[in-house]
Amino acid sequence: MKAVKKIASVIADWKSDPRLGRLEEPLLRQAVALRLLSLLGWDIFNVEEVQPDYRTGGGTVAFALCLDGLPRLLFDVRRETGALEAVHAALLEGAARTGAELALHTDGRRWWAFLPGAGGSAAEALVFRRDLAQDPADQLAAEFAALLGREQLVSGAFLAAAEQLHRERRRARVLEALPAAWGRLLAAPDPRLVELLTAATEASCGSAPERAWVEEFLRGRAAPAGARPAEIVFQRDFEGETGRDPEAPSAARDDGEINRRKPEFFSGQTVRAFSLRGRTVAVQSWEELLVRLCQEFAAAHPQDFEKVLWMNDGGPPRFSRYSDQLKIPEKIRKTAIYVETRLAPEEIVRTAIDLLKSFGYGLDELILTTGPAEEPGRGAAA
Repeated sequence: MKAVKKIASVIADWKSDPRLGRLEEPLLRQAVALRLLSLLGWDIFNVEEVQPDYRTGGGTVAFALCLDGLPRLLFDVRRETGALEAVHAALLEGAARTGAELALHTDGRRWWAFLPGAGGSAAEALVFRRDLAQDPADQLAAEFAALLGREQLVSGAFLAAAEQLHRERRRARVLEALPAAWGRLLAAPDPRLVELLTAATEASCGSAPERAWVEEFLRGRAAPAGARPAEIVFQRDFEGETGRDPEAPSAARDDGEINRRKPEFFSGQTVRAFSLRGRTVAVQSWEELLVRLCQEFAAAHPQDFEKVLWMNDGGPPRFSRYSDQLKIPEKIRKTAIYVETRLAPEEIVRTAIDLLKSFGYGLDELILTTGPAEEPGRGAAA
């Protein structure tokens, strides 16, 4: 425990040290890799266990951590000089040649861990990707201790820890992909699914439905082609209001409520603030709105906030535990979850609606204060 706290303190220093991004590889080895290994119980002067410039048969890595003369873990310190995929492919190939059970790579600020035994590509073998600028120091310290600690290598616990992290990552990726896969299955029903539902229906009511009826039922449970869940929400809400024009004013609703506008309305707007259940927060951009709104929900629902990981509409993920799955990720405060911020205003509005629905809020509980993009000095409620 003391070692983890010490490592977390060192990582905090690294986070605030601008030199870390400029150090050449030999200096990185000394300032980062060897310092970390020393804190984790390794005798960095014992070349039988911490072997520098280790030859893998197809290349060289910065260090191999060895026990009883056998490499257990390859630890490469390398600035990205070309395609990152090639660097990681070479590292995994080296692990396969030497029999190393775990492989790490760092460029000083970013860290990757791979489980060679998982097989497949580097993406499939990835245990984690971490970034000193984004991930909490205490989380990094605990993971480094679990994977790199000398005692953990001696006992074999490092491999169990890596396998657990790898399994958690795979589970998150699969669960994020399941809604889209399910939607595709419903949109073009598989004959086996139709047969199962036909048999179950007949057993339930005593009458076998026609195949076309079952297929129609299944397709009706899938989102329309190209539609996003938020669009369906709006269609349902507006249709339920006696066919009135959704853009028409209503005395029963505040004109700033989010369910008074379709998401497309916001594409030409700037945003200045949002109000969630009466609490108003000023923002400077749509991206800040999204992040602050996520923080509000995370603070209000800490136990089940991870349900956002299953908010998938068939497109690229909007939430993930892994920053490398997103284009411009932003970590949500006091969580281990990232949100995609490279979204258009209407996509952010759709995401906001999904959040409201996921946590049981009404659409009238979120109010956005917006104005035309070309008139930033003029305020309007939308």
